[in-house]
Amino acid sequence: MHEKANTLDAEEACRQFYKSINIETFHKSKNAVRMLFVLEYHKSGVPHIHLLSEDPTYRILNNKKRNNFDFKKVVRSSWINAGKKTCAPEKTCGLSNRWFETINESDRVTQYVTKHIPDEERGEILWELYAPEGRRIPSI
Repeated sequence: MHEKANTLDAEEACRQFYKSINIETFHKSKNAVRMLFVLEYHKSGVPHIHLLSEDPTYRILNNKKRNNFDFKKVVRSSWINAGKKTCAPEKTCGLSNRWFETINESDRVTQYVTKHIPDEERGEILWELYAPEGRRIPSI
């Protein structure tokens, strides 16, 4: 997020990202990418978002689309276009590819989500954007 972003900016960016990535992945279907957003704050107060997501490629029914689908590119473009205060994710990671990591072990998932949260604080999980059944949230 941009240095002048606030909590409302971050939440709206997540909503726009949610819409964009689902349209890009599943077009007009009611299917949705299974995602969990965790909102944290840097020491400066700027919001920072962690996203846990499935790779939905295997759920795309159209063979041609599935074979050409690049989830990392879809995530990147959906985030960049999610709001005026979002930027290319690699810019916030020192121009590295660490912004997109595959995590296959459950203990690493927990560690990833909570790595910047001090014990006395907890990040805010955006539960309204969580759809574990993989169906779109009607109100978004």
